[in-house]
Amino acid sequence: MIQRMAVNNNRALVEKQFNGLRVGKIAEGYSADIILVDYLPITDLNKDNLPWQIVFGVRDGMITTTLVNEKILMKDRKITVVDEKQIVAEAQKVSKSVWKRYHDSF
Repeated sequence: MIQRMAVNNNRALVEKQFNGLRVGKIAEGYSADIILVDYLPITDLNKDNLPWQIVFGVRDGMITTTLVNEKILMKDRKITVVDEKQIVAEAQKVSKSVWKRYHDSF
């Protein structure tokens, strides 16, 4: 049941929402976004509980590599397509005015 919801239903939803974009396989003609995860399960991992391991065990900090449309966006937990430190610095500057507006609204 969880596998049907998490895998099959999501694939069908994506294909419907994105006008027939083909997903769900690593094959020619399909859009294949892949993440590599450094995952060490604390309970037994088997074919019967794999969906539950993914849903409840995998966390964002475990992702080591991300590929989208054959392009590596993150490798060894380092973003390769933008300057992350520059973006964080800009966000910190902008956040001051955001926090001020938030506090001023009360």
